[in-house]
Amino acid sequence: MDEIIYLNMVEMERNHWWYKGRREIIGKLVKPYLRPDMKILDAGCGAGGTMEYMSKYGSVVGVDISGEMVEHCRNIGLNALHESVLCLPFEDRSFDLVLCLDV
Repeated sequence: MDEIIYLNMVEMERNHWWYKGRREIIGKLVKPYLRPDMKILDAGCGAGGTMEYMSKYGSVVGVDISGEMVEHCRNIGLNALHESVLCLPFEDRSFDLVLCLDV
């Protein structure tokens, strides 16, 4: 991935109104169903903004097809795997909540 595109994606996911608003909406929609010990999958995690937000609700794992995005997530302390959402390396029912947003 081009370095400029990568940096723009990271910045946009952190600060753009769309991503901020989306995180707030998702939080409000799923909050009534959340427990502190939940296992959450962010399929197509990108730069990890949703993972960071959802981490207050449980243990979050992210997967993304972009090695650069996965590396970024890991560098900021998130648990991300370089995988395709079309062939996930998890057993059925491994997660209590799966998010797949804008993928």
